[in-house]
Amino acid sequence: MLLQAQNQVYTKPHSCMDEGTPFLYNWQDIETKFSKRLHISMVECKSFFRYAAKWDYLKMNTYFSLVKEGRITKINAQQYWLGKLPYFEEVYKFKYLLDVE
Repeated sequence: MLLQAQNQVYTKPHSCMDEGTPFLYNWQDIETKFSKRLHISMVECKSFFRYAAKWDYLKMNTYFSLVKEGRITKINAQQYWLGKLPYFEEVYKFKYLLDVE
């Protein structure tokens, strides 16, 4: 019963985060802030993050290592990703847009 109740409130993060990521952050919030920052649609935003995951711009191995070391926790995980928004913006402008044209 408890597991069933937990599954009902579970919200899946972005598909590029499916590698067994501890759910320490709200990925939808990160996408929303990124799309507003760049004035792009959520469809475009999701496309960008799929691209970023495919080409390892998300640097998930670094994130996983920091989680494993205990340097990223539920307390600071959201800020970790929000702090990456300027980097993601650079990737969007100087890699993604060039590759999709």
